[in-house]
Amino acid sequence: MLVRVRCGQHRGTSARDAQRVRRRPPLTACVLLAALAAIAGCHQEERENQVDLKSVLPQLAAAESSAQRMTLLDSLSTVDPATAQQGKVQLLTEVRPFLASSDHALAVKAGDLLSHWGDRTATSGLLRLLADADPLIRLSAAASLTALADPAATQALARAIEDPDPLVRAQACHALAALVPPSPTAAQALRAVLGDHDAAVRAAAALAAGRVRLNEAVPNLLSLLSDPDPGVVSAAARALGDLRAQEAATPLRALLGRDSQPVRRATAEALAMLGDHAAIPQLTALLANDDPALRMAALNALRDLGDPTALPAVLTVAGDADPRVEVRVPFVVATLYRPDQLDFLLQTLKDKESRPDARAAVALGLGLAQEHRSVGTLLEALHDPAPRVRARAAEGLGVLGDLETLPALKETAFDDPDPEVRDPAQVILRVMQRTGGDLVARLIDSLSDEEPGVRMFAANALGLLRTPRAVAPLRRVAETDEESLVRNTATLSLLRITRNLDV
Repeated sequence: MLVRVRCGQHRGTSARDAQRVRRRPPLTACVLLAALAAIAGCHQEERENQVDLKSVLPQLAAAESSAQRMTLLDSLSTVDPATAQQGKVQLLTEVRPFLASSDHALAVKAGDLLSHWGDRTATSGLLRLLADADPLIRLSAAASLTALADPAATQALARAIEDPDPLVRAQACHALAALVPPSPTAAQALRAVLGDHDAAVRAAAALAAGRVRLNEAVPNLLSLLSDPDPGVVSAAARALGDLRAQEAATPLRALLGRDSQPVRRATAEALAMLGDHAAIPQLTALLANDDPALRMAALNALRDLGDPTALPAVLTVAGDADPRVEVRVPFVVATLYRPDQLDFLLQTLKDKESRPDARAAVALGLGLAQEHRSVGTLLEALHDPAPRVRARAAEGLGVLGDLETLPALKETAFDDPDPEVRDPAQVILRVMQRTGGDLVARLIDSLSDEEPGVRMFAANALGLLRTPRAVAPLRRVAETDEESLVRNTATLSLLRITRNLDV
């Protein structure tokens, strides 16, 4: 059983060793995966409820000019009434009247705020703006109705799908797709505009058809795979994947040879959703493409298909020049792993003639796959000539959590000649001291560790594992952790889990 000791000291660990861990916070290589992920695309979101409602709301009530009112309304954009309980009623009371303002710029701003706050009393006012003479006003109203997803707007949105402005028609498609459950009126309106003369509208209608599970639109969507606009083709491919339209598999495989990057990315995703294992040779070939976005798309598709025969191909992008691809490989290895692949992976890890990057990905992947039969080989890998292999072997042993490996990990943490190995080993020692349980439980518990590096490692791993159990703990970290890099990493992981974003 793993034990958690407040000072960071494990039973059998000397006070001197514990002091060394605490004195040297592991913030460099120990969190390589997290740091690269944060750099790759996460940003620190503006913290909500920074506005002093007790000050702003009286100013809003007393404002005399449209410019003053707009400035004050803008300042409310980051407020979430759900976490501003004391001022919630007053907040909605002060903003709602602006939706009926003769100044339609103020009205649409109020509508935007109210829809962001989920206030469906705004629906009637937004429907009025949806009929405005100004297309920008209509567009904003349609966007707000998309956020509200109020079935009461169905008929008006179905009419808006024939709006003279293509941007409004496209947004109306998105709004109809947001309605749950979709109505026959919405379905009929969406199918009607799949042949719209504007490409943006066709694309929006195709995406919406997939989201509302409009199976009768499959013939229309198949025809859109030959559309001259790549955006329409991409949207049709995604929709066919959403609809699990098996008859689309053959034409979709043909699209993997297209020049358009968005088309090929969408097609890879769709083929994975269809479970089309016949596409594996083409997807593995895509791993050699010069475009990192396509390599990522192929890697994700192979992961989702779950076919272990793709493991050798996946290992070819271990150590990829793009950090987003590189950090994903061990987790894909773990996802694809099956017991009959153990001999192949162990041989790869032992073979010093194989690429160090591949050995490193295997070392961490076996740990993430919870393959305890690999412990002996991972212990040997702590002495691999390549530092990156030793580091990932330490991480692999850490997520396996076998306490008999602690002496070897302690030796690596303090005596390895390379700091890029010692740092992750020290993080792993701390993770292994958490309370017992499976890997996810230990990582969740590690989100409360006193060392930022440990919290970053845990947050990033939970996101890449895409475990729903981590949503609430990650949200807490994203909102409250004192370190911005930890908050960034937790936010990125939440996007991966809750929105299924490959970032």
